[in-house]
Formats: sequence, structure tokens, C-alpha cells
Amino acid sequence: MKNYIKEYESELIQFLFLCGMRDKTLLLLPSKKADISEYVRLACLSLVFGYKKMFFKIIAITEKYINDFVKELDSLNGNYNKLD
Repeated sequence: MKNYIKEYESELIQFLFLCGMRDKTLLLLPSKKADISEYVRLACLSLVFGYKKMFFKIIAITEKYINDFVKELDSLNGNYNKLD
């Protein structure tokens, strides 16, 4: 468990370094349903850059809106321009 936490903290620091201020705020404050598309964008970026632990953290952050998260993720359907 200690190793996982150490790796997560390392990923968090790296990922936050890559993020803008709004993204940092999203990741560090409680989630809002209105921001689901932003969380989907961040989740996709975390996977593209290989930050798997950050991906799971984003899933945990949006847990109470998981159905909306999955619906938004599914709506991408290969249309990655929506992530801009």
C-alpha cells in the first residue's frame, strides 16, 4: 500500500504540473455534475500519458456521478475533437 501511495503521489505531482489552473482546481476540489465533461477530458489525458493511478483517482472523484461520466465517455465514440 505504501508503494502505491508513493507512486500515486509521484503521478499526481507530474500530472498537476502538466495541467492548467482550472484542471488543478477540478482535481483538488469536490466534483460537480456540471464538470463531468472536463473530468472525462482529464481521464482520457491521464490514460494517454500513462497516468493510470490518476485515472482511477478521477473515477473516484466522480463516483457519485459515475453514470453521467460513463455516458459522457461513451459519447466520445471516437470523436476526440470533443476533448479539445
